[in-house]
Amino acid sequence: MHRLLLATLLALLACTSGFRHAPAALGAPVGQPATTIVLVAGDAASVAAVPAALEDAAAAGRPAAGVCLSLDALAAADDQQRRQIEARLRPALTASGLPVCLLVRPTGSEALPDDPSALAGKVSRARTALGPDLPVAALRLDLSERPVSPEAAAAATRTVGRLARELTTTRQLQVVVGPFDGVDAERPAGRSGYLRALGRWFDGWHPDGEPPADVASVALRPDRLPPGLVALAQDWLHGRGLTPAVQLDATTDAADRAVRPLLLAGGTAASVALTLPSVEPTGGLKRVIPGLTRALQAALLPRLELRAAPELALPGLARNDLLDEPADRFPADSNSPVHWRGDELYVFTSVGWPRLGGGPSLEQLSAGSRVVIHGEHDGDQISGMRWIEATYRAADGTLYGWYHEEPSGVCGDDPSLPDPLFDGQQRLPLGQQMPVRQSQERGPALTAPRIGALLSEDDGEHWRDLGIVLEAPSWDGACSTANRYFAGGVGDFSVLADREERYLYVLYTSFDPEIEQQGIGVARISRADLGQPVERVWLWTGDDWRAPGLGGRGAMVYPVTVDWHRADANGFWGPTVHWNTYLQRYAVVLNRAGDAEWSQAGAYVAFADRLDDPLSWTVPQRFRQGGDWYAQLIGTDAARRETDKLIGRRARYFERGLSQLEAIFHRPGE
Repeated sequence: MHRLLLATLLALLACTSGFRHAPAALGAPVGQPATTIVLVAGDAASVAAVPAALEDAAAAGRPAAGVCLSLDALAAADDQQRRQIEARLRPALTASGLPVCLLVRPTGSEALPDDPSALAGKVSRARTALGPDLPVAALRLDLSERPVSPEAAAAATRTVGRLARELTTTRQLQVVVGPFDGVDAERPAGRSGYLRALGRWFDGWHPDGEPPADVASVALRPDRLPPGLVALAQDWLHGRGLTPAVQLDATTDAADRAVRPLLLAGGTAASVALTLPSVEPTGGLKRVIPGLTRALQAALLPRLELRAAPELALPGLARNDLLDEPADRFPADSNSPVHWRGDELYVFTSVGWPRLGGGPSLEQLSAGSRVVIHGEHDGDQISGMRWIEATYRAADGTLYGWYHEEPSGVCGDDPSLPDPLFDGQQRLPLGQQMPVRQSQERGPALTAPRIGALLSEDDGEHWRDLGIVLEAPSWDGACSTANRYFAGGVGDFSVLADREERYLYVLYTSFDPEIEQQGIGVARISRADLGQPVERVWLWTGDDWRAPGLGGRGAMVYPVTVDWHRADANGFWGPTVHWNTYLQRYAVVLNRAGDAEWSQAGAYVAFADRLDDPLSWTVPQRFRQGGDWYAQLIGTDAARRETDKLIGRRARYFERGLSQLEAIFHRPGE
């Protein structure tokens, strides 16, 4: 059930960095967080090189914010090494005043730490080697050296985390996550698998009770994992309340090879840990840090700014068809597509059924009137619940549309009750408005939406239904879901033609019961097939476009952070995509749900140069915190014939069909 409509029905029934202090800021673009550098020494040779590395970092103009030293190297230090520590390392660390952490890093076939007493003994010996005047601020667990199972990683995190609480001054644990067993992170389809593995790791060490330690940061390796995947995983970590960081080998090409691609993908590098090589050339960091600084100072992506503007509402219901009273001030319960015919602008808004308004500009639209939809062969008028969310006007004047439909009965409801909540403009008796599943005794409705296609030859007053073109695979249904609205299905989407108008691309939301099928997916249809679209829409699978739109299984561009069917659900939904003439690239605005009640966590924007390569989409960046559902941009330049699909530098920003903000795009560096 669409969220605004169900809310009406229910109303009727009811009458930083790895260390948390002393950061040394690395230059960053305006609006971006400053970056801190932590030096990591993973063996005895690199531990001995730390004093020189500290001098190099200072000489490069970016003093380190912290140092992590190999636990094994310190615990096993012989007499000669202890004398070197006392003579060089201890004075350098004391003079710097930096927090020190101990690095736990299993290598080769070495087992992950699972013996707290043995680990505590190592920590004790390492502290003795460092001396009493150098307290250990935190522990750092590096799981990136080889693939591990999420369960084994969780067990190691629990073990080391408990010791961090007991043996360090800040009680903090830092974790470095790498590849997981059974997940091919190099394949596009492995993105969802990697996030699921992160979820199993997180759930394994972070039960409902108190976590084993205050996790200061979780670092990922963009020099060992695809930078686009790292950016997506960073967003996942943010969604779980964790602070993402980056760890790199301190090589001269680290910035170009890892950091720049990460930032271009929409990732962040607010905390960078540089792993020192065992053999450090003299002045090595003097070459590494300037390159890193240049990469972090460069503004690589566009940004979106919101400014207050006079209120503007799209044409919607004059009266609420359900309650027979003045309509809610929000006129839309979905995306609202826009198109031009000559000098007339047409806008569709939907609250259970689409309405059409028009006028010479966005600011001068007439009140909306209900559209008519006929069956496939111009037979009887169709009733039921449909939301027109996308349109495409062909050169010959034919208007193609796509609707979000919500079938009833998906969770065993009484099939004898009608689907529609209202018939035409007539308010139906309450028992006929709501199927049994929406009664007070049984709670909110559950549905599994699907996407259908339409055709109009009079610019949208009358439509012919062409049939369902996108539908989830057959399934038993997540009828025990914590989600307030959906037990599965696909919907909440937008459609855009590529610049050559060879294909039209559908960015859709999947609410499938299986988490690997949840999130934002992409499908496409050839323009030549628009008149007969059934079984001619194809899903992106991560490798190609060969999965059928009806019952196929696609890959997710933006997988959910937390399963849609959990109470703490978290993920992007409701994409609205357009070509931006000012940026000369595609942009998509997305909503983000913060729980199964669909609380709006914010509005986000992402960019791409091509529609036929879904992996080119950047990780969405938040431009509005909170807000309301159905975040959408509509261009305002009538001379350029701007719409929801074609936008320049400025647009109006809408939520549920109401705008009180203007959106302004900025090119990189502006």
